[in-house]
Amino acid sequence: MKAPRLAALLGLAVLLAVAAPGAHALFTQKTVTGNMDADPALEQVEAVRVPSPIDPTDDTLAQTAVDVLDTCPTGQTDQRIAGPEEALVTLKLVDADTRPGKEAFIDMRAGAAGRHGELRLVSLRPAPAGSTVCALPHDDFRYLSTRPTRHPRGAAELSDFELTIKDFSRRFKGKELRLLEGWAKPTDALCCPSFDKTTFYRYDTKKDRYVRYASQLKRNRQR
Repeated sequence: MKAPRLAALLGLAVLLAVAAPGAHALFTQKTVTGNMDADPALEQVEAVRVPSPIDPTDDTLAQTAVDVLDTCPTGQTDQRIAGPEEALVTLKLVDADTRPGKEAFIDMRAGAAGRHGELRLVSLRPAPAGSTVCALPHDDFRYLSTRPTRHPRGAAELSDFELTIKDFSRRFKGKELRLLEGWAKPTDALCCPSFDKTTFYRYDTKKDRYVRYASQLKRNRQR
């Protein structure tokens, strides 16, 4: 775990370092297109630049958010589904839950080493009758670094986190989620936390969201 974690943290650090004063703009345009619901029209999920209220023209202060654009009988709708954060790390459409349509997988980070941010798996659900939009964003899964899972005793510092979407178990329909968290003690270097916590989630059709079904805690040997 330590080698992949260190590589990931270094990659995020390089990505977020460009937000330093005098650097080039951090924002990078990205759009993915696919069918996220049952109608024939395709949806677009795109990264959007959020200007800073301090100086809207300064790209080094701007943040990034993610919007979903949908074509409805009344016209095109534009709804925010993630952010804003300092940087967009991952934006792609995946087949995860058991309902029709794809889901948007979003990983957004902030901070010098990318240790803060959010993970989201967002789907579209039909809007109620009389709504001004034809579909509403729905969080199948949401993880915020400000609201992580319960930390191990004596290791309250979240050093990193990542999410993998895969068919980990044949017991459940659809794909499962694997959340990895690093938890550090006050004496740990954040690259090398004392604990790795792995939490697995499965899709619950009745609750229409991912729920936890297993958790593992591993203590790392410290040099």
